[in-house]
Amino acid sequence: MLDTDAIFDVLAARRRRYVLYALLEVEDGLALRDLAGVIAAAEAGQPIAAVAGACREVATDLARTHLPALDRSGLVEYDPTRERACLADGHERAMSYLDLASRYERPPTTASPDGA
Repeated sequence: MLDTDAIFDVLAARRRRYVLYALLEVEDGLALRDLAGVIAAAEAGQPIAAVAGACREVATDLARTHLPALDRSGLVEYDPTRERACLADGHERAMSYLDLASRYERPPTTASPDGA
């Protein structure tokens, strides 16, 4: 079980918080490609279609750094073979901290590729 220090450590990275925000909006998780698009769009404040060039860099960063860290923490289940992430059963431990953070930053939303 994560203690408060460990939760703050995991949530210190904005992209990790954005991963959790995005996964909270879907039922069955997201493919890495789709997750990267949502996060790139949120970071740029633009529709997913407008940030296609940034998606590969974001996907690489998520796959190498942030998704494995979230998986180790028990907040996200990441399957690198299938390149798919979903919330883990233990994600509730971080919800009060994530709710607080979302009051001060603009969390991503799962938008269609055309930005709708």
